[in-house]
Amino acid sequence: MMRSIIKSKIHRLTVTRTDLNFKDSITIDESLLNKSDIMDGEIVSVINLSNDNRFETVVVKGMRNTGVIGINGNNVYKAKKDDTIIVLSYGYIPEESIKNHKSKVIFVNMNNMIIE
Repeated sequence: MMRSIIKSKIHRLTVTRTDLNFKDSITIDESLLNKSDIMDGEIVSVINLSNDNRFETVVVKGMRNTGVIGINGNNVYKAKKDDTIIVLSYGYIPEESIKNHKSKVIFVNMNNMIIE
């Protein structure tokens, strides 16, 4: 049996911009995507800690090392600039591999730069 697991989590990101006129998505700094093993085009869950909204959307790669976190399209009604969010990505693994699985958890500072 395959189990759905949290593959990656980027914790406490700050939304830096919104764009109602762009396709429904979330733009994430490329360095954060690489570190968290989230891909351009992957579907993620977004949890807004500022207003308790939750939504799923597709990832768009943003410029590397800029700290950009953009909420795009109709998602702007669920998160606005300066909101604090969590991004989760999921994967499927065989049940027998669950004990060996370790989710990637990335922490960032107020400028969305990785805290090592």
